Amino acid sequence: MNIRAITSPPGYHWFGYYDKWQMDPTGQFVLGMQVDFEHRTPEADDVIKIGVIDLENDDKWSEIGESRAWNWQQGCMLQWVPGSETDVLWNDSENRIYINY
Repeated sequence: MNIRAITSPPGYHWFGYYDKWQMDPTGQFVLGMQVDFEHRTPEADDVIKIGVIDLENDDKWSEIGESRAWNWQQGCMLQWVPGSETDVLWNDSENRIYINY
């Protein structure tokens, strides 16, 4: 088994919770989250970037959104809709009200 990094700076990248679908059904796209800090607790105004990594295109990162409702352990509950090649969902908040994308 080959293991390699699929993200690189700038930013710190991770996925999140163990029971969420990180890879699309084709195996080409991987979801990830990005922040510009680590080693501290997230604050209310901290925003993460939501992205897709294309494993068949030099691991290109494409930002698809952002979230203000996240933590280090669970992220923003980012995941592919099971079985879908195009639908992704995650938690966010607007004006301190929680929403889903």
